[in-house]
Amino acid sequence: MKVGPRIYKHTDGRWEVRYRKGRRPDGSILYGSVYGATYEEAEKRRAEILRELALRAESGDSAVAAVDSNREMREYCASVPKGKAAYPAPLDEDELSNLMPYIRSCGAHLRLAVYLSLYMGVSAEELAALRYSDMDQNSGKLHISRFMTDARHMPGIISPCETRTVSIPKAVRDSAELVSLIRDGGNRYILTDAEVPVRSLRTAKFVWTKLFAGSGSSKKITPEVLRATFIRHCFERGINAETTAQVTGLAAPVLRTKYGRYAGANPELPDRLELSAEDREVRPRQMNLLIFGAGAHGHAVYEIAEKLGIFQKIAFLDDHETGDQIIGRIEDCENFTDEYPMCFLAVRNNELRKKLAERVAKAGFITPRLISPETSVARGIHIGCGTIIMPQATVNNGATIGDFCIVESNALIGFHAAVENYAHCDCASVVMKDCVVRELETVESGEIVKEKRS
Repeated sequence: MKVGPRIYKHTDGRWEVRYRKGRRPDGSILYGSVYGATYEEAEKRRAEILRELALRAESGDSAVAAVDSNREMREYCASVPKGKAAYPAPLDEDELSNLMPYIRSCGAHLRLAVYLSLYMGVSAEELAALRYSDMDQNSGKLHISRFMTDARHMPGIISPCETRTVSIPKAVRDSAELVSLIRDGGNRYILTDAEVPVRSLRTAKFVWTKLFAGSGSSKKITPEVLRATFIRHCFERGINAETTAQVTGLAAPVLRTKYGRYAGANPELPDRLELSAEDREVRPRQMNLLIFGAGAHGHAVYEIAEKLGIFQKIAFLDDHETGDQIIGRIEDCENFTDEYPMCFLAVRNNELRKKLAERVAKAGFITPRLISPETSVARGIHIGCGTIIMPQATVNNGATIGDFCIVESNALIGFHAAVENYAHCDCASVVMKDCVVRELETVESGEIVKEKRS
């Protein structure tokens, strides 16, 4: 009598369970059998053999068909639940924006695990088996070659699978804390930050439940929900199902069936051959501004930005000051790019402003120019990014203002004058007609610049 897939009950009362043990030279499948006095005993013995085969395949034993063992293990363990739990609805942008500050406050190794699901589509089974050593900093790639399953009698089995290589996301590469953790992590498992993995996928679920218990989200957050959010972002950005399938490890037809409704967001975009870190980056839709420096100059910048009325939220970063609007330190600025895509450097030191400008450009911040509504600025002149023109300043026809400059109140920039990058024209300073303020130069209050442009 046959019961279930390749499970037989003999007339003598014994139970026989068959399994794939490899392939013959001609490519045909070679089966093996184990026996037990009861159905449960036979199943347990098969689980033990499958685990042994999986470990042999992972160690490079050519006599074992790794893919077949992997397939057999997945079929036997049924590690991915079918139905709604396997393919949940993704988070929308508001839910994700509310969740990101909480995620950034989590411990480093758990934050890394969240980023891998949210920005790379890594599944719960793969996360449970991932080590820091699977992340190659030199190439910027993550190699996924194992997964965890819960067998009926042997939970927490780690088995090999066909290797999948994915680019490490920008959110990880730009975090010094996470990069350091990966570099020093060795063979420790990411989810436990220890040399032993979680006991089972069931245990891993408890880890995720505990992690998001204080997030305030009304939705249950799991790696599958984060992966679904990643898939939504891929489809909305015009990335085709085949490329998304290569990154996530899911089948393209399944992706089209479960999440194809999101693919219509940008139908005019062509399919892309590769999924870059920039595509995976979660970009907010709001125009939020982050001001570097909460001193007197920073608050003057805040007042101008608020009067312009184009920013939904404005906050400060400062390494020394504290206050309700100061949300962090300048040295951690890369952690805020998701919620605050724009920043302004309210730093009066020209050299320091230049160094920060290079850093924020690398981090992906947008650096707008801020021009007070109370200035007199001629039409058609060039004003660089990151530059501020304070109230009552005057900039005449033909003048040019470089990047990350400061033109303070009552300063006068004459006809066809030039203020080069990172320069500072203090209050009531004057740059005469056809004259120049050199890069990184400061014109003191009341000073008159008479050096002609060459």
